[in-house]
Amino acid sequence: MMATVGDFLKFLNAPQFQLSPIGLTLRNYFQFLYHTDEDLNADEIQSFFDHAMSYPHWQQHKRDLQEECESMIGEFFASTGESGLLERVDWPEKIQVVTVERPTVALEILYNFWTFRFKKENGCVGGQFRIFETGDSRFATVILHADRRVTIHQSNEQFLIRNGNLEPLQRDLVLHFTADLDLDPVQPQKLELAPYVLSRFVCGGAKGTDLDGGGAKGTDLGSHEGTVDGHIVRGYVFQNVQNLLGQKIEFQPRLFLVIKRLESLFVRKESNPFYNQLVDHLERLLHWIRLGEPVNAAEVHEAYLRAQTALEEVFRGDKMLTLLLRDLEHLSARPERRSPAEVPKAPTRGAPPARRAEERTRVEAGRWKIKEQIALDSTRSLPTAGSSRAAGPIASSRTATSASTGKKSTSSESKWIPKKTKFSWMENP
Repeated sequence: MMATVGDFLKFLNAPQFQLSPIGLTLRNYFQFLYHTDEDLNADEIQSFFDHAMSYPHWQQHKRDLQEECESMIGEFFASTGESGLLERVDWPEKIQVVTVERPTVALEILYNFWTFRFKKENGCVGGQFRIFETGDSRFATVILHADRRVTIHQSNEQFLIRNGNLEPLQRDLVLHFTADLDLDPVQPQKLELAPYVLSRFVCGGAKGTDLDGGGAKGTDLGSHEGTVDGHIVRGYVFQNVQNLLGQKIEFQPRLFLVIKRLESLFVRKESNPFYNQLVDHLERLLHWIRLGEPVNAAEVHEAYLRAQTALEEVFRGDKMLTLLLRDLEHLSARPERRSPAEVPKAPTRGAPPARRAEERTRVEAGRWKIKEQIALDSTRSLPTAGSSRAAGPIASSRTATSASTGKKSTSSESKWIPKKTKFSWMENP
């Protein structure tokens, strides 16, 4: 029987490993990025070394990392009788990291890797791929498989030399999508949210979902009941910074926006329900403001921030969102119009001094009343869920609706609409 991650964590909790920084790094990595029921094999050990060697700290201390890991990991697998698994592991001393500073050169290396390695080793007959530069020396390889599944592999400017070839250092940063362009509820998802910030999670399941694929298929990610189970870690010791246990993905902007940014590489904006909801909400608010109807200031502010964040993080440079945000900011800055009866009258010039003082007091009191009302409107809470103007949670790619009927879309072809770019390889056959 193969050893599990839970068995390895129990071994690392022994008193002799408690004061070791490398023991802490190993324990954090497998505790927060894996499930205790998952099998521990050479791929998981190799993944740890690949991610550890992406940090300058462990590159400078690779000898210490190898010596202690050989002692701890070797002792554990010797106790389980599976020492032969470690022969397939590239230890830190064998990992030579190469940093490619020019993005064009990195793109050529990635193209060669996916052309000659991926198709040959994984047998992706009929599959196609495109490599995108996502900024900050980071890249995303979108692979369209023959069965219409999509996987997105993240990589950066760091490569390792293996068998005389350059390969991406972190090879398990992958998002898995089904043929319907939904995040696969069975496959574990792993991606880099920011430099030195990792997350591994399972989408669409309840707490306790079996991360090794043996559990039941969970709730749809795009529905309001969809949840994610996992953690977010940071730094070279893989410190846990956030738990994602049973939380809705649309309420986790750090994770949600990164996924939407990667989805935008192969989903056209016109078919993206997240984009359509942002545009529809802004247009509806602008329509109310132009008609002079009362609008909740807090709702306007919330919609503006949500759309501004989406413009900066997902739909960068989008002209429609830019124009709508500019109009909303311009109209919201206008002074509120009041009827003549609400405007306090100015003091009469010819009135006696006592009467003028009384009228001046009444005018000042009216002004303070108006200021208090404006402050009250600006701090008013959002509408309730039953309100027709309440802004719901951010939409996900699985809540695609038709603008005319409002029914849920069940056709995979309606969601798989390629971007209007040169990437004609994503056209439907």
